Amino acid sequence: PFVIPGREALAITKQGLALMINETMWSLGNTVLMQFYSTRGLSVVAALNIANTVNNLFMVSVISCGSAVGIIIGQLLGAGKVEEAKETDRKLIFFSVFLCVCVALVMGVAAPFIPYIYKTEDAVRTLATRFLWVQAVFLVMDSYFNACYFTLRAGGNTLVTIIFDSGHLWAIVVPIGFVLAYYTELPILMLFVLVQLPYLYELKMNDDTFSTDLVKTGPGRLQLTAGTPTSS
Repeated sequence: PFVIPGREALAITKQGLALMINETMWSLGNTVLMQFYSTRGLSVVAALNIANTVNNLFMVSVISCGSAVGIIIGQLLGAGKVEEAKETDRKLIFFSVFLCVCVALVMGVAAPFIPYIYKTEDAVRTLATRFLWVQAVFLVMDSYFNACYFTLRAGGNTLVTIIFDSGHLWAIVVPIGFVLAYYTELPILMLFVLVQLPYLYELKMNDDTFSTDLVKTGPGRLQLTAGTPTSS
């Protein structure tokens, strides 16, 4: 009969539960941010719905590159090829960023035309275009974050992925969004950009704190750990 040993089942449950909580908190955090943006009017909600729908289409490139990083690096780590995993990871991260630069350029060029497929007001189309331009710029940054995120997941360091993903969102981004939405009169585009800027700090944290340094930490266990920055 098919049996999963209790120890393995517990390990899978712990890892899976942590990731499920992380994804849930990340989704809730983005829902809260949408509510903050909605304080600027219904036209903002309509424009953001258009922009986010289109952005999700272009984000496929980011997500697929991250998934590829997780699968390839996970296989190499499982085979005990640590040095090859380190070198491959740097190349995959570079390729992910390069690919998403190309995708972001296409997104930026197409941004003024895409909103016209929706039956809405010109003001909403204009605002949606501006949101798409901002999202195109941050798409490149997202590609780097996502590749690093899946690198950490491939190495088994679930706690760090939570800290850098939903932890950063709730500890920094959501409070900033709350203050700007309810205690300032900033126009929506400025508000939208300022809420995205804290992710630049996360970029610095990635460079200063976590390198793609894969080390063997015990019998049969490989994971990403904090280390000094490495050059690609």
